[in-house]
Amino acid sequence: VASTRKAAPACRAASAICHEHIVQITDFGATPEGGSFLVMEYLDGEDLSETLRREGPLPWQRVIHLGEQIAWALAAAHKHGIVHRDIKPANCYRVPRAQNPDFIKVLDFGLAKVTETDRREGESLTHTGMLLGTPGYIAPELYRGLKADHRVDIYALGALMHKLLTGELPPMCGSDES
Repeated sequence: VASTRKAAPACRAASAICHEHIVQITDFGATPEGGSFLVMEYLDGEDLSETLRREGPLPWQRVIHLGEQIAWALAAAHKHGIVHRDIKPANCYRVPRAQNPDFIKVLDFGLAKVTETDRREGESLTHTGMLLGTPGYIAPELYRGLKADHRVDIYALGALMHKLLTGELPPMCGSDES
């Protein structure tokens, strides 16, 4: 039940976003045994980590197309006061469509942060000061203990696009040597 309470804000937040590039969550809750469940739309495709593994670095035109769709999804989330905090290839799913073989759905709002001021007092997805996300996609300011806002998703999108273009994560920024 405790895990359901922690997941509920993320599920509620993600299910409130109705955007073509964000996976639709239709239901969530607790099982009688105390576990959690989540019901999402069925997606037939693969995540970008699998695409990258199979195809290697992608042409820049394709990366721009993929990045635009992810940016649109993030803009919709940010408009609803939601910061994803875990943008990476495994959370971006390619669902081929008739006119778009690279149609993207952003998944996994499990680490999302609800920043809207009208959310219930005390409703939090994580503890203050916790560093969450996937190394290499985490914005440098989070390593310094600064607050997460929409810019951490923008940083992660840049890191993801770099990875798609080169097959490698960008070098870590923010060293004291500069």
